[in-house]
Amino acid sequence: MTKDNSKKLYMTFDPLVIDDLGAKLYSTLPPIISELIANGYDAYAKNVHIELNGTGENKTIMVTDDGIGMSFDEVNEKYLRIGRKRRDYIETKTKEKRAPIGKKGLGKLAFFGVAKKAIIETIKDGEKTTFEMDWDKIQSTSDNKPYEPTSSVEKTTQKSGTKIVLNCIDRKSDFDLDSLKKSISNYFIFDKDFKVFIKNDTETDFQEINNEIRYQQDDRGEDFSWSFPDEAIKLGLTTKFPFADKISGKIILFNKPVKNNLRGVTLFSRKKLVSVPESFPVQGSSHFFQYLTGWLEVDFIDDLHPDVIATNRSSLNWNDENLEPLKEFLEEITNHIHKEWRQFVKDRTVKEIKKNYGIDTAIWRETNKNNPTIVENINKVIKILDDPEKIEEKETVDILGIVHSLAPENADFVLWSGLHKKITENKIIKEKFFSEKYLEAAREAVQIYNEEVQSVSGSKEDGCPLMDLCFKKDGASLIQLTDKSCESEQNIDLGHQFLSKGVITGFRNPALGHTSLTKAQELKVFSDRNCLDILNTISYLFDRLERRKSPKI
Repeated sequence: MTKDNSKKLYMTFDPLVIDDLGAKLYSTLPPIISELIANGYDAYAKNVHIELNGTGENKTIMVTDDGIGMSFDEVNEKYLRIGRKRRDYIETKTKEKRAPIGKKGLGKLAFFGVAKKAIIETIKDGEKTTFEMDWDKIQSTSDNKPYEPTSSVEKTTQKSGTKIVLNCIDRKSDFDLDSLKKSISNYFIFDKDFKVFIKNDTETDFQEINNEIRYQQDDRGEDFSWSFPDEAIKLGLTTKFPFADKISGKIILFNKPVKNNLRGVTLFSRKKLVSVPESFPVQGSSHFFQYLTGWLEVDFIDDLHPDVIATNRSSLNWNDENLEPLKEFLEEITNHIHKEWRQFVKDRTVKEIKKNYGIDTAIWRETNKNNPTIVENINKVIKILDDPEKIEEKETVDILGIVHSLAPENADFVLWSGLHKKITENKIIKEKFFSEKYLEAAREAVQIYNEEVQSVSGSKEDGCPLMDLCFKKDGASLIQLTDKSCESEQNIDLGHQFLSKGVITGFRNPALGHTSLTKAQELKVFSDRNCLDILNTISYLFDRLERRKSPKI
């Protein structure tokens, strides 16, 4: 194919402008590559491919898109015109298409932040225009004289699109593919109509950069999330904020603190970053914001006048009154999420406490209601659950477990667990005791002890006569606790008789001043402490009976 080299391209400028808007405004690789990707987006590309080649001082970066490309005249009139208000043209001529990202026509200079040269090849309507942008030549251009890049035009059958190759890269370190993928993912919202791929020269296949990469963290996972506009509509915010149903995105609470550069809500407009992660309100719970991240698309801010988006599209002019409604909206949804998150964490902690330690906090408190000191301290510990931001969730579960072990349900009755199993494993005694029917519990314990003595002795006698037959100081008896070989041992057997007859006399047919069981319970003439004292005595009797000398067990 023949080349037409008779036409010239030229650019007019003050060389200092290139320095200020290129090398100085963009000095790191991620925002520079992002500007080249944005060019593809504004050219209605569906796919952008990035290739990182070489090592050391011999590195190149190639960015290719399948957009509409540019003709020679468009390169001259648009691309090489610094500061052109591209939206005035695009939005009136192609209003039905994708709304453009670029505004001021300055992003095209971004690559001079890391590269000395760029070869640009663009194809449109069967015409390929190739030209070179050379930093050193631009800088040496005299004042008021146009810069004339080396260029060529030729016919081609290739599809439309643009390829930019950066050479003479001023960067000593090698490319970090994974780091670049994550960084680039922070600049855009990707979808089925706009995809970006990346590879280096050590790999055959391209890797897609997607939205998920942005929030991938090694040992952290999504805990709770809120989707928009669904959440705003559910809260009825569309009346107060007419734009609420036009804001889309997702706010996430992770199960562990997120990295500093992701804390807060990232804002995007027209698929590109306009504000790095920020907290709303700015002064809030530091604990809560350690876990919060996410993004929202707020396209309508691109239509505000005057412009509220910073030139480098990383911050907004929050002092502009036009942004007050958006700021208020963000604060309101953040406060709502904060409140819901606190409740979610509290509910989950309660479940974990019950799962790990079998603690029902309501029962725990109720069963200790007779001891104000214990209840007061239980309330203090439980209060931790109401504020999940004071202590980490796992620590809260562990703390309650420790406190519960020291003061369990019915902590005032710690003696209960030390009673003889004939008492603690008896369902009737246990039910009577813990339902505060203490007199009935004591009577039942005395009765089962009487039955146990009958069983061991084989006697059908009952009550005090039974105890006289079974336990004696000397002479023959149905049950012998000791060898009775000395005074001390004989007294043990006799003492057992006296104790047995005492509980039998006092509780098998208690008169209690001729008071009924019902009235005795109401008047509390027989307290929990009284009951425990009796049960402890009977527990001793059971234990001594089990260690008898005869009959043999």
